[in-house]
Amino acid sequence: MIVMCFVIRRLLQAGFTLGIFLTLLIAGLELYTCTLVLRLAQVMRDEQLDQNNVQQVVEFSDLCRYFINARFGNVATVISVITILTASVAYWILMSGFLFNIGQSIFEFSVTNATQFLNATVGPIGATPITSFETIWTTKLTPVLLVAVVYPLCLIRNPAVFQKLNSLGVISIVYFVIFIAVKAASWGINYDACKDPSIKDWNLSFPALTGTITLGFFVHNAVIAMTNQAAPSTRIRDLGYGYLLVLVTYLYIGISVYITFPDAKSTIRDNILKNFASTDVLAFVARVGLLFQMSATFPLIVYIARLQLIKVLFGRNENLLLWRAVVAAGVIALGLLAAVFFPNIGAVLR
Repeated sequence: MIVMCFVIRRLLQAGFTLGIFLTLLIAGLELYTCTLVLRLAQVMRDEQLDQNNVQQVVEFSDLCRYFINARFGNVATVISVITILTASVAYWILMSGFLFNIGQSIFEFSVTNATQFLNATVGPIGATPITSFETIWTTKLTPVLLVAVVYPLCLIRNPAVFQKLNSLGVISIVYFVIFIAVKAASWGINYDACKDPSIKDWNLSFPALTGTITLGFFVHNAVIAMTNQAAPSTRIRDLGYGYLLVLVTYLYIGISVYITFPDAKSTIRDNILKNFASTDVLAFVARVGLLFQMSATFPLIVYIARLQLIKVLFGRNENLLLWRAVVAAGVIALGLLAAVFFPNIGAVLR
């Protein structure tokens, strides 16, 4: 979800040709390693079954504990927690930005003529007079407002609630893909390296792409739990389908906007939706859909972080309300501080 908004800027930083190659390479590498995780999980189940000591495999760190030792399992958990916390901070910054833009859009819709809504221009947003609304509705207020909505959701005991809500998020992803298609079709092809020096086949800043894409394909710490309900014979196949769909989505969005964006490619923002004015109706709907999707996904991130942290601390799963409240408060506080004082999501992802 995060990478979907950022892949275009990262493709620019890596260079068009090199960026496509690296995206394909990392997708293949992560699919291969994720497949190994599922295969090792099945080996662990079979060995435990032979020993009449069946335990539920929860995550990758359990494999490390089983096949190597507890120390390696703890290291794997720490690395996983760092990744999850990074994702949670990025989510909070992105959700705060979406909420701010949604509020700004609603305000501008209420005070401007309807003819300005239909086809807002793309590019750098110029300075506008500051109104009383803008003095109140700021990027430092929206991260705080999110707490009132998201924190109670993080206290829900059963994660199946969020899985069902998150499944509705497919609608927002489909809409975002259609949104990109409509914009690209309206812009037409705008790819001329002679006129735009920022168009390059390769660039030394390619690690910006590889880091972001790696995070976008990283499900290794949760893939076992995600596929537990599937038949063992179809898990790897389904995983491959999932990776293929994600890869096609990333490449479609990145390539479509890269070759059609009408202004200089260097003006593409970290979050592509920031290139659209708040009065663009299509962009407004995209922001609302992505905010709903991420609000449903964030409690799942907190749930995974809680399971891993408590397992390291206590060696077992704890689902008491106290621990749910403490871990959720800690994760949200980290995201809140970043969104208020350091809302640079590009730097966070790097």
